[in-house]
Amino acid sequence: MTQQFDVAIVGAGLNGLTAAAYLAKAGHRVVVLERSDRVGGAAANREVFPGFVYPTAGYASALLHPSIMRDLELGRHGLVFFPAKGHVTLSREGEYLATYPDAARTIRSIHALSHRDAEAYNQMMVSLRRFAEFAKPLLAGDENAPKKTPPDPAAALQQVQRLAEQYGEDAALSSIRWTVQSLGHALDNWFEVPALKAHLAGRALLGASLGPFSATTAPLLSKAVGSFAPGPPAQMGYVRGGAGALCEALVKAVWSYGGDVRLERQVTDILLKDGKASGLVLDRGEQIDAKKVVSSLDVKQTFLTLFDWKALQKTFIDKVLNVKSRGALGKITIALDSAPHFPAIPSGSPLWTGDWQMTSTLMDLERAYDDWKNKVFPQQAHIVFNTPSMFDSTLAPPGKHVMLVFVQYLTDELLTGPWDEESKDKLCQNVIDQIAEFSPGFRDIVLHTDVQTPSDMEEMFGLSGGHIFHGEAAPEQLFLPSPYPDMVHHRSPIGNLYLCGSASHPTGGLMGLAGQTAAQVVRGDLTPRRWL
Repeated sequence: MTQQFDVAIVGAGLNGLTAAAYLAKAGHRVVVLERSDRVGGAAANREVFPGFVYPTAGYASALLHPSIMRDLELGRHGLVFFPAKGHVTLSREGEYLATYPDAARTIRSIHALSHRDAEAYNQMMVSLRRFAEFAKPLLAGDENAPKKTPPDPAAALQQVQRLAEQYGEDAALSSIRWTVQSLGHALDNWFEVPALKAHLAGRALLGASLGPFSATTAPLLSKAVGSFAPGPPAQMGYVRGGAGALCEALVKAVWSYGGDVRLERQVTDILLKDGKASGLVLDRGEQIDAKKVVSSLDVKQTFLTLFDWKALQKTFIDKVLNVKSRGALGKITIALDSAPHFPAIPSGSPLWTGDWQMTSTLMDLERAYDDWKNKVFPQQAHIVFNTPSMFDSTLAPPGKHVMLVFVQYLTDELLTGPWDEESKDKLCQNVIDQIAEFSPGFRDIVLHTDVQTPSDMEEMFGLSGGHIFHGEAAPEQLFLPSPYPDMVHHRSPIGNLYLCGSASHPTGGLMGLAGQTAAQVVRGDLTPRRWL
């Protein structure tokens, strides 16, 4: 029997569940279909080694926007959020550089290294915030962008011109420089301390398939600090129980508002009626009819696997095929027999709640990027890691710990062929050696490791190219007419079909904003029953 819904959502990842909760709260009949046996997608918690819980491909950290926690009452559904209290770059001299949520404390930290750079950091943040104001009208899906499909770049540029008249020529020229510069050259212009440049670049480039000196990468720094997000900035932090617990709380929110989440339901086709999306077909032969269909999959998975290509224009298919989505991020999870010891950071320091990295110069990042471009084994990978079990005892057995390591610039396959167990083990040992340089005895406490390359992530989670953010955040895919070809405000060229995946406006990562803004668009296109 055919089932009727107002909205059918493909995929129970963070953004799909966020969109579902908002739409169900607004009074619409919503169903979420997930192919896996658990919610969360790449952020789903798994127990690969007995007693050690972690998101298989995702991170323990999240930039969940405070408005989502408030609107969806996630605290009532068991969500406990630990704000990150600082982020660290370790030095081989036994010292470290830290940045904090509190700008004044960050400036004091930088001041210990360079008075000049401390003053420049404050000036840079002012410049970045101004740049974000200029950039927002050019972002597909922004609330102030032209509400036309396809988008109207001329109208967006008129809004930019009005901002230039408001703030002056110098501010406009500064914003243009942010748009066209490489991240590395921008940081070289602002700062003199190599470790500070690497600290900021390492965080901005995490997940990107671009190097620090790639053209037009400077905007990634603004995106990394949340300047493009609407409202107050999201704060980096960790969810008690791992990122999967965040998705479990969202499921409870969906249910509490009358929505439905169904697991082990593989969507095979999006139904069309008069050229518009009208529902879904499942692998079990079930049919779901819906007024609106929302896909939380990436653009390639949505249009290249859920449609008969004959239903789509060839020019559109070509644009979808050309979306950049080659992954550059791997993940190594390390189960530890005891707490790791880093002499530079005391065991009780609040800095344990943040991310740590070790890359000390921009050229170290560039060389790692060169290895990725050439598909060769990384000689010195850029790693960013945290140990969430230091403040969340639910993730490991008593006295044990789990470390989550992101490996930036990890190729999807090697020039010599696919990743195999031997090459994965070599990678893992190299990463352990890097950490052991800063943590005496680290190798002796390693119990188990789990390695995920971009190709593993593509196979396990259907991420095109293994890109955890569903596509490259390069400027040509960030500004109009992006994030996807021929799309704006989450609406696709297929009537009644919307996208809310990680690459949708306004950003990727565990923020939930793509699901939130997509829900607002879908709700506006439906006849409202009850406003939030």
